[in-house]
Amino acid sequence: MLILLHLAAVILAPLNVWPSGESKLWHAVATPFWPYIEAADLNHGYRFFGPDPGPSHLVRYHLEMPDGTSREGVFPNLAEERPRLLYHRYFMLSEHLNGLYEGQMIAKSESAPGQPEDSPQRRAAELDYNAMVRSYADELLRRTGAKSVHMELIEHDFPSPEESLSGLRLDDKSLYRKLDDLGTFTEQKP
Repeated sequence: MLILLHLAAVILAPLNVWPSGESKLWHAVATPFWPYIEAADLNHGYRFFGPDPGPSHLVRYHLEMPDGTSREGVFPNLAEERPRLLYHRYFMLSEHLNGLYEGQMIAKSESAPGQPEDSPQRRAAELDYNAMVRSYADELLRRTGAKSVHMELIEHDFPSPEESLSGLRLDDKSLYRKLDDLGTFTEQKP
């Protein structure tokens, strides 16, 4: 009986993904299992992979080196970040930055008419976002020895099924768009 209950919990956890996760039937069946699903760590964030994972986000950067040369790069970059877990770390960093960007944009849009534009929520969202941007810039400067870095937050969308069938490649430039110009940074002196 315990094995059957565990198997039911294993099956119910991924069913939390939309559209089944929003059905009343799913809630009625899964609610009693949810404490066990959480305690057994069976809810592994399946929404990340399906049914529509959404666009990914990149940080594009331009480095000015002390000798006058320049270098460009982007992270995450599977060609440079090895092993694969390191690539995933950079991927999570760029996605975290995008989450802060979206939070800042939501805070800006939720400012009520007549309310001061520097509400505590908006200021906190901007401070978090700007602090994270600065920390990424500092790390790039430290790792590369560059004298300055200019960064942009980029969104990389997927082609639609129709676009894929018509031959649009996943790396087509039309699938990339700049969300935010993060600015140019130099090393901070203590």
